[in-house]
Amino acid sequence: MRSSSILCFQSKSIGSLAAILTEYPRIVAINCCDVHKGVARETKFLPTIADLVGFCERETEELRGPVDRDDRDAMLRRQADERAAEEDRWSKLRPKRETLEELRAKHGPNWGIKGDTQDKAAAKRAHLETVQKANDRALARMEGGEISGGIPITSALLDVMRAKKAAE
Repeated sequence: MRSSSILCFQSKSIGSLAAILTEYPRIVAINCCDVHKGVARETKFLPTIADLVGFCERETEELRGPVDRDDRDAMLRRQADERAAEEDRWSKLRPKRETLEELRAKHGPNWGIKGDTQDKAAAKRAHLETVQKANDRALARMEGGEISGGIPITSALLDVMRAKKAAE
């Protein structure tokens, strides 16, 4: 009874190992079963599924290298073809584009942007006058005084100066 259960276990185990081998390329399965180069060389007992999968994955990895290189080369060729097609498209469109001189003649010196035509110096003077008026209004709102020379000061500074003078 005991020997029949062992045979049943071994047949299930061998069937599982065979199922694993069918998942890999034929050359890998043949090398795996080879006594001198295969799994038998690496294991001391009946190989487990993990032993078999480890060996087959390692061997398959070596076979994937050339395929990966071919895929990468095909991708690079495809990208180069796309770049060449894009360059060809642009080279056909470039002669139809207007030159810089034609654009200047067509749109004028300010490229068709309509704006204030006064010169920069006059615009700067007008801006400075506006800022000066705003400063004068801000100083007028503050309660302050003047020190010699007509320099306006704030009320807070005037209070500090009066307190210092009174302390002396």
